[in-house]
Amino acid sequence: MDIEEQFVEIFPENRFPYSAQFRNHLQEQRSKLEGRLFFDVLSSMIASVHNVQNLYPPRDLKDLHDLYLEIANSQSDILKKHCLLYYILKDYDLRTADDYASDTLIPEGHRMLIDGVYALDRFMFSDAFNYLTHPTCHLQLTEKVLWTLAEYSNNESNYIVRYVQTTQAPLTSDVSIILYLISLARVSLTSALLFLRSTSLSKRSNYYRRFYEYVTNSGNGENAYTLANLPLNKEEEMLLITYLRSLTDQKAKNILITRVAHRKDLQEDLSTVKDIDKSKIHYKTAKTAKLTDIANKLRSNPNQLI
Repeated sequence: MDIEEQFVEIFPENRFPYSAQFRNHLQEQRSKLEGRLFFDVLSSMIASVHNVQNLYPPRDLKDLHDLYLEIANSQSDILKKHCLLYYILKDYDLRTADDYASDTLIPEGHRMLIDGVYALDRFMFSDAFNYLTHPTCHLQLTEKVLWTLAEYSNNESNYIVRYVQTTQAPLTSDVSIILYLISLARVSLTSALLFLRSTSLSKRSNYYRRFYEYVTNSGNGENAYTLANLPLNKEEEMLLITYLRSLTDQKAKNILITRVAHRKDLQEDLSTVKDIDKSKIHYKTAKTAKLTDIANKLRSNPNQLI
């Protein structure tokens, strides 16, 4: 069977699902995804098909035929071609796509991957998560997946943390590390701190700053209280104090006062507190009644004057 006969065999006759509304929706999705659908990325990455953005979604049967030829004539192996065609056939209907996948013996893991990126391209995040966390699925687009979840999912932190921890996705870029860090911080500041300590030493100070920025800007009194009491090592403590002293808002001052009040070297840090805030603390009772009052105020309303 030659290529032309295969085209007729694969794509249902007298059926063309790409209405103007459908095409416009996919183009809007492409724009939201920084100009590249996951399908675009996969096509160029696994099959060296670089003209997909001009042909998908097809405007007419000629575009569909040209898209098919781009895939069929590529230098990739037959399985990768089948996977890309399976993605396109999902636009027709589920049965057509499933029949094609069964006829061409696409392995379960590859089907899960295509189902997952198809769902991501359409912001069907619950479906995408279920497919992409399947044990047989291995998608090497971690940064784009995390960025998409962070930008457009209503449950981004939960999805991001569960996706990384379930798939053990490699975090190889600053963007992916920071996205995971902030998502993890929304779930647990202590867990985020432990993750921070595992990051590259050469870039760690920047990650700590982003972590501290998130906590101080979150508007969450419980987070501010937790940050004021996190068990930091000397390097982490210095980074936090430096960052807090660079801010002018009351919350930052309150966090710093509370941290200092919890430490043993209160007298040594007296100048630090006075530089930051003009309010007075009775240091003789700082670890009893006054400390309790400070902690309660920080937790209930981190922006009030302590």
